[in-house]
Amino acid sequence: MKKWLLSGCLLTLMACGQVPQKQIDSLKQTIADYEENGAGAEMPEEFRALQESFAEVEKSVEAEKEKMFSSYSAVEQKLAQIEKQLDGMAFTIGARSDRFQKMYNKFAREGSLGLLMYASLPKDKARSLPKEIKDDLQRAVQPMPLLRELMKAETYAQKQEILGPQVEKLEKLNEMMRPWLSEQKYDEILKKVEAQMKKTNLSDDSHSGYGLF
Repeated sequence: MKKWLLSGCLLTLMACGQVPQKQIDSLKQTIADYEENGAGAEMPEEFRALQESFAEVEKSVEAEKEKMFSSYSAVEQKLAQIEKQLDGMAFTIGARSDRFQKMYNKFAREGSLGLLMYASLPKDKARSLPKEIKDDLQRAVQPMPLLRELMKAETYAQKQEILGPQVEKLEKLNEMMRPWLSEQKYDEILKKVEAQMKKTNLSDDSHSGYGLF
């Protein structure tokens, strides 16, 4: 009776000492996915610290395996903490992505608005625009060089540094041209732009896929 009771206690202890391997493997893959999607570039210090924490967890697991009666409760707590940090990182990067997306949508809107306004200007007004302003409009018509530059940028802060000045130029241009058009014409143009933005999923609440996550 005592022998069977002892065996039962040992089995219980062994069961309590199971390695949370499934959780470890899942978290390891998640960290790898984050790295592949640019989290290391976007938040280098935070991501490096997280990787170091996970490496320490793996060492702790190996150390526990050497013991007769292993306990992985501390490991599980650390894994849960790392998961929480990953969630926080995803939230931060997602917020940065949203801010950039809104700026990109604004670039698309102001560019479309500017082109239609320019096409509707009296000829003398159109000819009076400086060449650099016409060049800004040309970039809005053919945005691929700008898009390639944005794709090369590693962080959302870098993307915004590239795109921000372009948005400001277009806004100033549109402010300059608006008084040269009648209110009716401007309203017609504005409605066309808004309809096009919705059609191409570039309204204020939309996302066109620039996010890392």
